[in-house]
Amino acid sequence: MNDSDDEMRQREQDRASGKLTDDTTKRSRVRNGESGDGRIEGRVPFGRVWDLQLEGKIRQRIQEAPLLSIIKLTDQPEYKDARIALEEVFDWLIRDGTLSQYRHNWFYRPKVGILGPRSPSQGEILRALMFAAGQRVAYITGPALYNQLGLTTQMPSVVTLATMQPIEKERLYLGGLRIKLIPARFDFHEEDIPALEILDALTALAKDPSLGSLDAYSILENPLNHIRKLVDKQPAGLKDRLVILAETYSAETRNAFAEMQLSK
Repeated sequence: MNDSDDEMRQREQDRASGKLTDDTTKRSRVRNGESGDGRIEGRVPFGRVWDLQLEGKIRQRIQEAPLLSIIKLTDQPEYKDARIALEEVFDWLIRDGTLSQYRHNWFYRPKVGILGPRSPSQGEILRALMFAAGQRVAYITGPALYNQLGLTTQMPSVVTLATMQPIEKERLYLGGLRIKLIPARFDFHEEDIPALEILDALTALAKDPSLGSLDAYSILENPLNHIRKLVDKQPAGLKDRLVILAETYSAETRNAFAEMQLSK
């Protein structure tokens, strides 16, 4: 065997081991959809390359999320600096069946039940509206809150959310839920929500003792006393927070708060 044969054999061994990548090998990798730097071409417009590292990060997050949980595009850490690449990854994950799209910028891990594909629950939809990037941004208020607090037995047809997020559409219909979005009074912390719920209920009672109910029997006989008992069961810090936050409400609400404290 001559020297050229030995060189060719060594070249093939080096190529197989990854030590050598000639132009022919590079062209082969591109034909198979992989660029020289390990990014996939063909999934994006001509002139752009596929970011395998970003795809890997997103796939890992999705695998860690429960089935049917909502994953928002805007919650991803890369959204601000790499929005276009992120949108391309999510679009690809829809095409390969890893994700399903629920609405604009909302996705979820699909699950098939006995009766076919399932959708996120109403509770999951509300959670997606009340949290952004892991932070609480909204809370339930209005008739649904009064029902939760035990002030009324009437089931509301609309769930009202007070939100710190920009409101693009005031009324939504998602997963059989009618949802109304209203601006929060101010930017709050999650620990403020129990106090805000109490003050919202007192505000409603000050305006309308029937809480808008058409059925008098669905309203407690002494709602202020009921609220006072709810407050008494809470940590002492809640009362202090109530006093502070009450100053941001109307005089009628503050009067109802004072009356509640005296109720028996």
